[in-house]
Amino acid sequence: MQDFVLTSLYAIMNSIKSCVLTINGGSSSIKFALYEIDESLKQLFYGEMEGIGTKHTKLSFTNTITKQKNSVNIETVDHDDAANFLIDWLEKQDGFVSVKAIGHRIVYGMPPVAKLLPIPQRFNAMGIQRYGFHGLSYAYLIEELSRVAGSEPAQGRLILAHLGNGASLAAIKKWQKC
Repeated sequence: MQDFVLTSLYAIMNSIKSCVLTINGGSSSIKFALYEIDESLKQLFYGEMEGIGTKHTKLSFTNTITKQKNSVNIETVDHDDAANFLIDWLEKQDGFVSVKAIGHRIVYGMPPVAKLLPIPQRFNAMGIQRYGFHGLSYAYLIEELSRVAGSEPAQGRLILAHLGNGASLAAIKKWQKC
């Protein structure tokens, strides 16, 4: 009987495809997606927890197979609370049992030298420091500006803003794609 149970369990485990969970934590949000590993990655679902640290935290998610979208208001105090809620929720989702790898990106917590390099020392003494990396956001904005308005405006002087709980400004002169 034990061999039958083990053989059945082995067959079930082999029929479940391996999955990868991706997590992107920002200053007030956590984005996530679950992918099935086959010949290529197949997205099973994705979602976001937004408003972390406020009274209006919301979990939104989409099942990409059924196209079902849903959102629910939740109570979280901080990122630790939100992450624990998310893991508890994820463990109840189909496919999560077969997660073989988790990839994550955390914005906060850069080394002290990275906070100081781009800013004159007198500003650091006043408590102003660099917190995040919004370069991809700015690159996207410039590419969109070039697409919509042509390349000339992107070669001028620009002030761009990345607004959210993690906000930043960038002054750009004669942008060049790297």
